[in-house]
Amino acid sequence: MANTWFDAPAACLSLGWRRPVHTFAAVVSTNDTARGLAQEGVPSGAVVLAESQEAGRGREGRNWSSPPRGGVYLSMILDQGTGLTPPLAAVVAGADIARELTRLPAAGGRAKVQLKWPNDLIVDDRKLGGILVESGRGPGYEHRLVIGVGINLRREDLPAEFAGSAVAFDEFAPDVDAVDVAGAVIRGIDERVPSPPRSLGDAALAEIADLDWLWGRRVCVTTGAGRPELRGVAAGIASDGALLIRSGNGELSKVTAGTVRAEP
Repeated sequence: MANTWFDAPAACLSLGWRRPVHTFAAVVSTNDTARGLAQEGVPSGAVVLAESQEAGRGREGRNWSSPPRGGVYLSMILDQGTGLTPPLAAVVAGADIARELTRLPAAGGRAKVQLKWPNDLIVDDRKLGGILVESGRGPGYEHRLVIGVGINLRREDLPAEFAGSAVAFDEFAPDVDAVDVAGAVIRGIDERVPSPPRSLGDAALAEIADLDWLWGRRVCVTTGAGRPELRGVAAGIASDGALLIRSGNGELSKVTAGTVRAEP
């Protein structure tokens, strides 16, 4: 465990964010570290921050590049007593994080962060970050969620193979501070996830529609091995956080899990 994160003392971060903050120079993944702390009984709202991850991951076990100080790698531990499910948590947290990142003074209104269902953060059609929500596994952890967030900070640290599909914060906010970005992520998670709705009401759906990067795009959805792909036009988010797809014959389908790619 380190005493600082991006040179900010852990004690100051805990005081400023009013929660326990556990900082590390390097971890396997912040979600794994948070899961271990959750089993030890740390309070809801506790945050794990690392300056690098040896095996950061996204959905479905995909690798998340995590070079030292190249991004914000953060996980928060939350109680699951409300019955909040990971799919709805990802949508709610994603929308609120997107809004808070857009509002950062360093961004100066130069970019709008959007949500690509179920868990990607998008700027100018490129991926800025991702969200990974995992529910309890193991004794002492069954009723807890871990919400992991990765945000690209520096363009120079993006892998070459993602040069055309990824974006870093410093491209539109050259003077961005990592602590400010982490604070925006925390505010976003804090907005609704600790006391979440059982379903999304009209006001929430309207807000999410404004942030919905997929809205109106032709998409292909892969929902599992051996299952046929679903093609159609993205038609918004349902009240339970599912993705709505309208097929060519006008039929509306709900997708609760899967991989979505936009098509020309």
